[in-house]
Amino acid sequence: MEESRPSFEIRPGEAIGPFALGMTRDEAREVARREFKAEARAWDSTAPERADFMPDLGIVVSYDANGRCVDVEAQFGCAFGNKSTFLFFGNELNWMKDDAVLQLCKDRWPDVAYGFTGIDVPSAGFSAIYYDVPSDGVFCAASVFRAARGQ
Repeated sequence: MEESRPSFEIRPGEAIGPFALGMTRDEAREVARREFKAEARAWDSTAPERADFMPDLGIVVSYDANGRCVDVEAQFGCAFGNKSTFLFFGNELNWMKDDAVLQLCKDRWPDVAYGFTGIDVPSAGFSAIYYDVPSDGVFCAASVFRAARGQ
C-alpha cells in the first residue's frame, strides 16, 4: 500500500501549511516533529542559523537574525521530487503548468512579474521559481514571505 503524502495549502504572505511566517525556529521544528515525524537540518552549513530544511516534507524555513520565520519555501517537481502535495487556491501546484499558475496570480493581484526565473508577486508575498530551466513549463518551488506594504 502506498503511503500518502502530506498536503500543504500555500497561503501567500502567511504560511505553507502549518509553517507560518513569524514562528520561531523551535516552533517550526516542533511542528515538523510532532505533526509529520520529520526532522529539520541546517539548509546551509556555512550559516546554519539562517534556514532549516525538512527533506521528508520538501519544506525550507528561513529565519531572520532574531530566529523568526521570514520565508517558507515548498520544493517539488523535477528538481526535488514530490515529497508533499502543495495546494495553491485549491489547485495542486505540483506539476501545474506555469501559465496556469501565472493566470491564478493575475486573477488576484495587479503586480505579477513573470520572467526567466519565475513569478514574483511582492504585494501578495508569493513567488514561484524555476530551479532548473523554464523549458518544461513547470515550477520547482514556491515561496511565501511578508507582503510588500503600499502595493
